[in-house]
Amino acid sequence: MLNPYEEISTSLNYTVNWQIKEKIFINGAETDTDIEKIVGMIKASPYHGYLPIETLGQGDPKTKIMAMLAKLQNAIG
Repeated sequence: MLNPYEEISTSLNYTVNWQIKEKIFINGAETDTDIEKIVGMIKASPYHGYLPIETLGQGDPKTKIMAMLAKLQNAIG
């Protein structure tokens, strides 16, 4: 997959579950997920469910989850 955002946009009308990950790969390079972009896509879709989040890698999981949750809440508005 070269660009996950393009793949997400093609499946928006069929989505039954989301899992927002801290990092994604774009053209083979790991990068932070654009949470605002993802939330915008979700808001434009017919999806009305939960938004689970996932972090991996180095660092304190509780700290990482709380920071990611704050970004998600901010993006949701």
